[in-house]
Amino acid sequence: MTKRNEAVSSVRILNEIIDTANELPIECQERILDILRGMAFTKKCLAKESEQLDESNE
Repeated sequence: MTKRNEAVSSVRILNEIIDTANELPIECQERILDILRGMAFTKKCLAKESEQLDESNE
């Protein structure tokens, strides 16, 4: 999958989450936002770790 396709897929997923979350009470929306922030943080950590591994292998 190309970077562009991944970006388009990510946007579609985010739009679906937002559309679905709008139907939920605010307390649930806050929890979903916390989960998404955690997922973004985890992704950032994994990407950084991967970069460091790549640099050490060079």
